[in-house]
Amino acid sequence: MRVTKPNWVQHTVGEKKAKCPIYSISVHPDGTRLATGGLDHKVKIWSTLPILDQEAENEEQNPKLLCTMAAHTGSVLSVRWAHHGRFLATGSDDQVIMIWGIDPDGGGRLWGSDEVNVENWKALTRLVGHVADVVDLAWSRDDSMLASVGLDSTVWLWDGSTFERLRKLDLHQGFVKGVCWDPVGAYLATQSDDKTVKIWNTEDWSLVESVSEPFKTSPQSTFFRRLSWSPDGAFIAASNAKNGPVFVGAVIDRDGWGSEISFVGHENTIQVAAFNPRLFFPQGEPKGRATASTVLALGANDFSISIWRNTLHKPLVVLKDIFGADLMDLCWSNDGHHLYGSAVDGSICAISFEKDEFLDLAEEGDTDIVLGEYGYEGRMGKRGKAAAAGAGALGPTSSAPSVSTSFGPTTTTSTHVNVLQPKKGKAKRRASFLPPAPGGGGTNGFHPPSHTHTQGRDPFSGPIQGSSSQVGLEGQRMLQNANAYPTSPRTGDKRKAPSPSSPKHSSSLFRPAPSTSSSQALTQTLGTGADGGGAVRAAFQRGYEQGRAEAMEEAEVEVRGMVERERKGIEEAAFRRAVEMVRKEGGGR
Repeated sequence: MRVTKPNWVQHTVGEKKAKCPIYSISVHPDGTRLATGGLDHKVKIWSTLPILDQEAENEEQNPKLLCTMAAHTGSVLSVRWAHHGRFLATGSDDQVIMIWGIDPDGGGRLWGSDEVNVENWKALTRLVGHVADVVDLAWSRDDSMLASVGLDSTVWLWDGSTFERLRKLDLHQGFVKGVCWDPVGAYLATQSDDKTVKIWNTEDWSLVESVSEPFKTSPQSTFFRRLSWSPDGAFIAASNAKNGPVFVGAVIDRDGWGSEISFVGHENTIQVAAFNPRLFFPQGEPKGRATASTVLALGANDFSISIWRNTLHKPLVVLKDIFGADLMDLCWSNDGHHLYGSAVDGSICAISFEKDEFLDLAEEGDTDIVLGEYGYEGRMGKRGKAAAAGAGALGPTSSAPSVSTSFGPTTTTSTHVNVLQPKKGKAKRRASFLPPAPGGGGTNGFHPPSHTHTQGRDPFSGPIQGSSSQVGLEGQRMLQNANAYPTSPRTGDKRKAPSPSSPKHSSSLFRPAPSTSSSQALTQTLGTGADGGGAVRAAFQRGYEQGRAEAMEEAEVEVRGMVERERKGIEEAAFRRAVEMVRKEGGGR
């Protein structure tokens, strides 16, 4: 395993080009490009070649930054490539979704900047529907639909080729901060600050289930609640869950939507979950649901990443303090060998696994065999054919697509994801996640006795020491390799907050923390009466818990303004009602 942190991958603000948060990251299906979105309102596309290959990084002929797109007017909170690779969808706190496509005529200079684009990605369309920050996006596996969620508590569905608005789902009672598709295409899952994961039927968009048990005591201070569906369709890994005082990653079983298994060990809220898109089969065993296993990555606000396999009680590897601030997003490459992450400190990381570390990694098409039990017809089945036609994608019998870079693909480039042949196969339903170890309390991870993680004990001390009884041979190899690479980019206090010089954010979701006195002042201002339905107080409290003190005055002024506008509206409404009453009484005499 190799960990890379390229310091040249960054978003900057101000005359001094200060690094700013990178809220989202997504790798292109062919593995050659990496898209990032940041607080600077920009979307950037990077070559993965110099990230993954040190020799290529030092060669001047290999471009690093391929394109910078500046159409958004707010922080870019989500970037997601379509599976066919033709489109990139981006969501922002400007309430807009942009769909980007490459211009084959080449690059050019970014307006108002010295940056020169190697590739020219143009905004193809602008999707308007949300009335607040667009927080997360997800393409269906066949690219026939795009789902978006936001702080207006709604879920929007868009056609994947015409980009027409198809449906609005509004049953959530809080900010919606995560969305993922069932790989079979039968369901959509969304996660919200209302402390539920909702499962929707994609045929009629009825609500199938609202899962709340793992999230009843979850904090509302996280930027995101990114969740992920396993590639075999059997499980959902949800973020921001708690089991008593313990922070966990919850596992929701497709069979009944129960949540009896969880991943334990992180010292703070888990903000993002991301399944490896490939399945794993023991060598020499038949490929089917009974033998398939999955790998999951979790990113948390303890600045660490843990990587798990559902057949083991312990994580394969834990990368502690890999970032200097909260982790915002994770994504796996389509070949299953590379994991990318981004964080509030303005940096990214790339975690690469060698072939001998993932010996039982399945071929891409093997996933379709397992999904066939649920009636999956392949990525080009049903709506997928129409979506591919609308995107100009190739059919199963066509040659490989040619969305190529000027510098050529990396050695890990896989075949295009839309060139899969539909396959079906029957097998027994495989067992659930590994049963808990004695005293494990229904979890799939290390459970510190008496919650000792709250007492300063390393909750991952077992697996990080590489005990064969805890990790297994595969985990030992990874941990030995990990020890050869420093995973902490910082010195000093391991829980040091981001620098006070970090740029401010205008969105209510990311408002920096005010002082205690300003919080008391706000309470005095609001009193015990109406405060806009409690939303202002809740937003202020989240900002207080999550933000930074350098914007105290700005946050207080902004929140006071929100309250004042709300009160003026109430006063005006009361005045109008009084006038109407007097008129009616006068007319009745």
